[in-house]
Amino acid sequence: MNRLPFNEKYRMLAECARHNRCDEFVLHYWELIYGTVRKIFDIKNIPYDAKDIEDLRQEIFIRLLEKGRKRLKAYDESKGAGIEGWLILISTRITLNYIRRKDPHSPGHQAIRIPIEEVISELNPRKETDKAEARLLLSRIMEILPELPPTERLVFRLHYFDGLSFPEIAESLHKEVGNIYVIRSRAMKKLKEMMDMQG
Repeated sequence: MNRLPFNEKYRMLAECARHNRCDEFVLHYWELIYGTVRKIFDIKNIPYDAKDIEDLRQEIFIRLLEKGRKRLKAYDESKGAGIEGWLILISTRITLNYIRRKDPHSPGHQAIRIPIEEVISELNPRKETDKAEARLLLSRIMEILPELPPTERLVFRLHYFDGLSFPEIAESLHKEVGNIYVIRSRAMKKLKEMMDMQG
């Protein structure tokens, strides 16, 4: 995938989303989607063959282009990561859902997506929290999560919602593991500050 300036990437996205001229967009992101799907299978230790990867890549593009390209039209750079990060997030979620559907007993399947005890202990370390308070705290987190900067929100979601480890997130986002820890720490600190401000 060639590195393009943001305005060129956005032009391709807009051409596809608004005018149904998607060949350039699909060709440009073809390998990114393939690589993301393959990495998720590798990270989750799921056996696969080229057909599995190809089927999922096609399913991801179908989901992006179905219903009048509704998902593509919904992209808003002010609400999330860049176009590549956004496509990686969508690809990761679709791939994880595929793994869960295909084999609910696979290593990629987890009944609980959010290790809530970990989130609560980091946001509220000195207080014993009962289940009702934990639900309330989780509800507050969900309300203020969109206020986090895009990268922090993405790392938070991949770790706490999709169950990826920090090395897995680093690999899928092409960042160092140490950077992911720092980003997650910043996200937790900001969430705690926002929650403290709310009372």
